Amino acid sequence: MIEQIQFNAGSLILLLTIFQGSIYSLFLLTRQQPNPLPSRLLGTFTAVLSLHFCNVLLVEFGPLPASPNFNPVFGFCYGPLLLLFVRSLVQPRFELRVAQPQLAAPAIVLPLVWLSSRYWPPGLTLISLALLAHLLGYVWLARRELAQFKTDLTAQYSAIDRVNLDWLSTLLNRMLFIALISALHFAIQLAGFAQLQSALTLLIFLSVLYFINALVLKGMSHPSLAVWLDERQAGPEHGGEAASAEDDQRRYLGSSLSEADSAHQFARLQAHMDEHHPFLDENLTAQQLADGLGISSKHLSQIINQNSGQNFYDYINGFRIDLAARLLCDPAQAQQRISQIMYAVGYSAKSTFNSLFKQRTGMTPSGYRRRKGPKS
Repeated sequence: MIEQIQFNAGSLILLLTIFQGSIYSLFLLTRQQPNPLPSRLLGTFTAVLSLHFCNVLLVEFGPLPASPNFNPVFGFCYGPLLLLFVRSLVQPRFELRVAQPQLAAPAIVLPLVWLSSRYWPPGLTLISLALLAHLLGYVWLARRELAQFKTDLTAQYSAIDRVNLDWLSTLLNRMLFIALISALHFAIQLAGFAQLQSALTLLIFLSVLYFINALVLKGMSHPSLAVWLDERQAGPEHGGEAASAEDDQRRYLGSSLSEADSAHQFARLQAHMDEHHPFLDENLTAQQLADGLGISSKHLSQIINQNSGQNFYDYINGFRIDLAARLLCDPAQAQQRISQIMYAVGYSAKSTFNSLFKQRTGMTPSGYRRRKGPKS
């Protein structure tokens, strides 16, 4: 069958993607690690992609007929697998269950797609639009999941240097880019611009090849953000305490802590911070601080939000940066390097310290010391 394939730029890119996807799938599905679920989902994603591109290769450049059209069967798998992969990364103790809506929907739709695909022309408008809307919907859900995770982190932790979410946001943006190029390709196909359609087809193939390599390499180097939460032994249950300020205020309407009690507890918190300096602990969590005050972490989040308008992360780091600013201006600390002051106030990452310092003071630490520090 291989000798019947027409070899050109498009078919060669497809062959390379199929080969790499197959190798990645085999490795990820058999990889042994403490939390194997993200790798299993990633391996399934690359396996589906490889099978999909095999079908495209044999239909577009090989001997297989264009009908029945199996492409939608594969297309409806990407969104759910991507969402499950994101959830397996960010949700502590995430478990895969067949009853989950993101699995149940494709399980119902895919047999119908396959059974009716033999009656569809290859470029049917309705199914193409449904595929695009389906993928965009799941990318949106994955982005919302990631945004919620970021909110949860800042409600519970004072240091999140080890949690780098930029790569995952970038990958979701690339998936969105591929979906939008596919939509443009479909529109041009309907308009009948054959040359432009061929160029966009190559762009889609190259984008998918780049995407699958970036997805696997980044996914393997960040195996599970949820593992980091479990290591800290205070990981927020997803969708729990953290939310927007408006959501917080609505939730606090049913709280057992009145506004007067909240103000009183906030005064206690401020005194505790000034006297004991718990913020100097780089790994301080909301639960640890709440235990020190003898209150629940829920009430701690409430009193911080209601009385300072901040989340836990911003509140704690405000104390750290304020202390760093005072030390930078202190003549007794003139011989201390900025990095020493950074470590002393509870930071281990220079980039985080510099970023938060500039956000709060409008200057870098070195610029702040030059302008406001002791003169030699």
